[in-house]
Amino acid sequence: MKGLARLFSILSLALLAAAVWLFLQSQGSLPSRPSDTGDPAATAQRPATGTGPATGSGTRSATGSGSAPTTANPSATRTPAARTPSDRPAPSSSGRPPRSMPDAPDLPLPIPENPRLLLPRLPDISGALRGIFGRNPPSSQRSEIPDRPITGPIDRIVIEKSARRLTAYQDGRAIREFRVDLGFQPFGDKEKQGDGRTPEGLFKVDRRNDKSAYHLSLGLNYPRPQDRARARRAGVDPGGDIFIHGEPNKLPSRTRLAADWTAGCIAITNPQIEELFRATAIGTEVEVRP
Repeated sequence: MKGLARLFSILSLALLAAAVWLFLQSQGSLPSRPSDTGDPAATAQRPATGTGPATGSGTRSATGSGSAPTTANPSATRTPAARTPSDRPAPSSSGRPPRSMPDAPDLPLPIPENPRLLLPRLPDISGALRGIFGRNPPSSQRSEIPDRPITGPIDRIVIEKSARRLTAYQDGRAIREFRVDLGFQPFGDKEKQGDGRTPEGLFKVDRRNDKSAYHLSLGLNYPRPQDRARARRAGVDPGGDIFIHGEPNKLPSRTRLAADWTAGCIAITNPQIEELFRATAIGTEVEVRP
């Protein structure tokens, strides 16, 4: 995360420097290259220097006295010169400036009192990080649920797939949290047999197996009637045998596999499934969220 913060700081400084450069160039503080494709006719209407006479009828010279009109060389490169008060066109006898002022200098843009630089919103890369590490990036927020074993029966289990978290509830109050591993394709709802996804929705614990190949297991009532109907419309097998279970019996005790290693089940450690198994009865509600 420190690397991401540093990258964001570098991008912000680069954008700020670009904005300052563009502002200075608009004020004429930075030299600009003469245009190679400018309109020669428009160039000819300007004097060769800042003190030369203006051309055309109905205008007065920059010095206030009339003189013969001259034509500037369109191919000549003109160096912009700063205007002085004596270079500005004199007002007419009515006190109003002449209507045509081809040589009027560019006025500076007003600077707001509190200029703000609008930065583009950076893309969300949490999904890419989960794809690399197989789980959510570690959160800086600590759980407020006390780390105490479950005592007594629970009435509800909530599984949050994106957070890789199982929360047990007792009398409507969260009392225990476990980190979980999911199927090898952890994002999205299960659609068919073999897709590696964990189904989402409301389920019930409909069986308990103390002779599971994965230490202990709590079976969910998947597929439900709506899951079978959806699979029938798609012409696929909806799959089944979705459990909350421990780790394979072939592994040494108190060891765990890499992240998201199941075929669609919800896996926790063997000590955790022992604790959850004792507190979960058939009929307990299980909600699986994205």
